[in-house]
Amino acid sequence: MTAAGRLGVVGTAAVLLAASASAAERVWTGVIGDSMCGASHSGEHGGNEMTDAACVISCVESGEKYVLVSAGKSWAIENQDFAGLASAAGTEVRLSGESDGDGIRVTRIEPLRKPKEREKG
Repeated sequence: MTAAGRLGVVGTAAVLLAASASAAERVWTGVIGDSMCGASHSGEHGGNEMTDAACVISCVESGEKYVLVSAGKSWAIENQDFAGLASAAGTEVRLSGESDGDGIRVTRIEPLRKPKEREKG
């Protein structure tokens, strides 16, 4: 192989390695919340008591964004239109996706349990 050919192979390999390293799929476990409340919901909006799931949906409908709260960190969800976000609101999930910093591009959501219902009292 010529020097130019080896350089081309090495360059291609370096580009592929860099691309796969920056866009590697990861898995997180956490709760689907919103950018205002995170995973801590007051349970009340406008005087109406509601579940965590209803709180997240209400906040998102008011302009907030879905987030994943995992290990005390709030991760922005980059693809807010991902199917399954609304049905996973307020739920503990296993989320798969790609991250280049503080945001996640979701590729899969798997609910781990149903949202907790608030105790009436």
